[in-house]
Amino acid sequence: MMDIDSLEMEGHLVSVIIPVYGVESYLIKCIESICGQSYKNLEIILVDDGGIDSCPMICDQYAEKDSRIQVIHKKNGGLSDARNAGLEIHKGRYIFFVDGDDLIHPDTIKDLLNIAEKEEADIVECGFFIVDEKDIDIFIDARSDGQIERYGHDEAVEKILDYQFKIMAWNKLYRSELFEKIRFPVGKLHEDEFTIPYLVDECKKYIVCSDRYYAYVQRNDSIMAAKYDERRLDVLEAHQGRIAFFSQKYPNRFEQVMNYHFFVACMHLKSIMRDGYKGSIVEDHIDRISHELLNDKALDLRIRIKVILYRVMPMMIIRLKKKYR
Repeated sequence: MMDIDSLEMEGHLVSVIIPVYGVESYLIKCIESICGQSYKNLEIILVDDGGIDSCPMICDQYAEKDSRIQVIHKKNGGLSDARNAGLEIHKGRYIFFVDGDDLIHPDTIKDLLNIAEKEEADIVECGFFIVDEKDIDIFIDARSDGQIERYGHDEAVEKILDYQFKIMAWNKLYRSELFEKIRFPVGKLHEDEFTIPYLVDECKKYIVCSDRYYAYVQRNDSIMAAKYDERRLDVLEAHQGRIAFFSQKYPNRFEQVMNYHFFVACMHLKSIMRDGYKGSIVEDHIDRISHELLNDKALDLRIRIKVILYRVMPMMIIRLKKKYR
């Protein structure tokens, strides 16, 4: 493995892209966790997504302190639009995303970069843990068993279709070439669901590192912490796109693709039922996928039984709720 001095001298610039909006209580700690990285050859891109709090000012103040920081001030366009803005100007050989309210361990970039270079990997995924707002000062402990798992292209595609890799943008170091044709979907929630599987499909080698380098702050006012609402149904559009893309590109994976996305849709239906939201759109989606699955004569009998149960039971519960409401 190359030591860190060799990597820096060879000019392996890493672009760290941070979308910033409505995170004034967290932003300083986030930026400091990046500026304090043991690997110094960084391009730190702060994307102010039309903030109306003190975030724009904080970004500019840090840009004056650290020459590696550049700030983009733009009209509010959402998380995807902010990440895309950073991608448009980045110059690094590698890319790492950090949300503006999160933290990373001081050795995050150094260690993931060393793994990427040693293993010739296109993506290196690291472990993470979730902290509450009141635990924002928690020490990020990257130590674990230090396990490294290696996957070639076909194995990586299989893992991402089974959701055995984490479908989020922020716990991964990417080789920048992966983003030549891929961008995040503007105006959509679950934006990573529209993006990460296709990035994995571009990989020749994918590495999973068990060490936890990333602290994800679970805010009480976040969209995902709130009650279910119609915008979160964007995930179904992402599923439909993946079903179409991967089933056509890899016909032998039809059962795998359809099977998992069916069960994910059922999970969303349970969330809708829990929060009392109208579930007809998800019901239609489940009906459509289950119909295609059950029409597949080669479908494993155990999966066939499971699909029937998952299809019937939630529908029965919903109809009973409607009847006795």
